Amino acid sequence: VRAAVPGNLPAQPFDDEVIEGAIARAYAALAQGAPDFGIGIEAGLTRLPGSDRWFNLQVCAIVDRAGRLSLGFGAGFEVPDRVSEAVLDGDELQEVLRSQPGVSEPELHLGLIHHLSRGRIDRSTITIDAVRMALLPWLPND
Repeated sequence: VRAAVPGNLPAQPFDDEVIEGAIARAYAALAQGAPDFGIGIEAGLTRLPGSDRWFNLQVCAIVDRAGRLSLGFGAGFEVPDRVSEAVLDGDELQEVLRSQPGVSEPELHLGLIHHLSRGRIDRSTITIDAVRMALLPWLPND
């Protein structure tokens, strides 16, 4: 079941909003009724301790009916200054990507990582990694 996006989430999350958005999406999915788990995915820009650079980070949150929560992260990558500056000025990342030379409309769905890696990696790959990492605490203890 795909849940509606909670209305209080920013279109372009920064820093703590990235994790908060993933968690809010997970709880919204769980509230849809039938599932035993809610899974939320969010991506946004964040600064990491010890760095003044912006990174794009994929976050997955998984919550169950008992309130147990886990988080996982996909491979984060440094965002070029020209992109982070435009996003900080209020543009959404997808719109900034749309304005880059050589980016076709279908490529927009593959994400900034697809553009920066020259097609070697796409957004779904790092999203899957985030989900896998969030699932680790749910694995049985043998």
